[in-house]
Order: sequence, then structure tokens, then C-alpha cells
Amino acid sequence: MVKFDKNMENSATNQDKAEINKKLAALQREEIDAEFAEMANDTEYLAEVEILNQEFASADWEAFKLGESQLETEIVT
Repeated sequence: MVKFDKNMENSATNQDKAEINKKLAALQREEIDAEFAEMANDTEYLAEVEILNQEFASADWEAFKLGESQLETEIVT
């Protein structure tokens, strides 16, 4: 018969807790992934995204041009 001392018991308990925490984290990630997947079919969300894309289009283009000019300057120097 194997005798468990307190340290072995605590170690087993800590391992069980760690395993439970891993499984809980995995379930939480799955839940978040499912919520993101639902966003792909959410017409209200997609409409908002399109509005934001249009509102930021010129700023995005300006930032891109600025980045490109800085990159060209770094290559030349």
C-alpha cells in the first residue's frame, strides 16, 4: 500500500487544480472563438465595420504613404 504524505497530497491537488485551470482556459477560448465566428454573420456589426472602414480610408492611405516614404528614405540612406 502506498502512503501519501501531506506533500504528495498537496502536489496532487495542485496538479488537479492546474489541469482544471487548463481545461477552463480552453473552454473560455472556445467560447470567445465562437463569438468571433458569429460576428461574421452579424449584419449590424458588418455594417458598422463598413462605415468605419470608409471613415478611416483616407487616414489609412495617408499613413501608408507616410510609411512608404519613410521606408524609401531608410533604403536610400
